[in-house]
Amino acid sequence: CCAPSAASHGVLYNRILRPNGQDVMPGNTLHGVINTVGCWMLFRNYNWPSDIADRLCDLYTDVWRINGHRPSPRLLAALKALGYDFAGDPLNASSYDKFWWYDLNAAFFWFFRDLVGVACVGSNFPVNDFNVDRQSRQNRFPLARAPAALSKANPAGNVYVDYDVGSRHKVEPTFQPTDALLRDNVLGFRTCTEFAPWSLREPVPSRRVDACTWADLYLFRETSGAPR
Repeated sequence: CCAPSAASHGVLYNRILRPNGQDVMPGNTLHGVINTVGCWMLFRNYNWPSDIADRLCDLYTDVWRINGHRPSPRLLAALKALGYDFAGDPLNASSYDKFWWYDLNAAFFWFFRDLVGVACVGSNFPVNDFNVDRQSRQNRFPLARAPAALSKANPAGNVYVDYDVGSRHKVEPTFQPTDALLRDNVLGFRTCTEFAPWSLREPVPSRRVDACTWADLYLFRETSGAPR
């Protein structure tokens, strides 16, 4: 697991290492965002309603991302045809903002916070548990469930829910992510004691592999076919 940084876009990048510290896929990582370059993902990326999830995914990858992450007329028309046609109001985010932002699946953040034991550092991502069963086709998101609103309502101050270092620097300019973010998990043990180096194409020294890995991953090949 690599330390959170501005380069990791608010999530944690994890290197898949061989016992000798060499990357299984040099330059690729396991993280929690939709990608098209061969990286690995731990959970589905979005809590889109299950009956239209495939069509929303196509719009995300083939229209929204290609258009520079902007709402083109083609995208808005397609969303409207799927029932995502709410314009937004002071209490609720629009269908468009729900589609690309508030429907993000937070399981990645909860997994690393609770099971791997990496303390959250930022509050940029819309981490929430609103309609995570993917059964209800809501076309708006209640802004009271957003992290910014939760932080404002919390007497203790900011509620850190993700790994976005940039948002942390807005309230604590001198903050630096260190190995101190690695803590005991909810089961009472520490999975790793060091962050892995960020140089994704450089091997990790073999003496550090155990300290910076949080799980064993086994790849196997069947008698025929590709590795699984």
